[in-house]
Amino acid sequence: MLIGADVRHFSTETLSLLKNPEMIAVSQDSLGEQGRWVAGSTSQQVWAGRLSNDRFAVTLVNMDNTTTADVQLTWAMLPGDVATAAKYTVRDLWARTELGVHEGRISLQVAVQDSRMLVLTPHRPEHPRRAQK
Repeated sequence: MLIGADVRHFSTETLSLLKNPEMIAVSQDSLGEQGRWVAGSTSQQVWAGRLSNDRFAVTLVNMDNTTTADVQLTWAMLPGDVATAAKYTVRDLWARTELGVHEGRISLQVAVQDSRMLVLTPHRPEHPRRAQK
C-alpha cells in the first residue's frame, strides 16, 4: 500500500482504516489483481476486482456533496464469468461486520463523500451431516 501524505497528520479514524488488517489483506492478496471501475456515474461509482479463492473486493463510492446515495452492486458488474444467481457472503471492511448472504445483488447506503469497501465470498452452505457433528 502506498500512502502519499504525511502520516503524522492523519486523524485517528484515518489511521484505523489504514491499519485495518482486512483491508491490508485485500491489498496484499496473492492474486494481485487491481480493482477497476465497473459501473456508475460521476457521483456514484462501483469499483471491483477479483481476489484469490473466488472472492471479490468491491468499493461503493458516493462522490455527491449533498446527498446520501443508495449504491447498487449486481453480480453482473463483477469481473469475469459470475453467475447472476450466485450467492455471496458480504463483509463490510470499514465497519468490520458481516452483511449476510446475498443473491444476485446488494444495495447499500453510502454517506456523502464516502465509500464502503466489501469482500464477497462465495456462499458454500455446510453439508448437513457435517453440521450435525
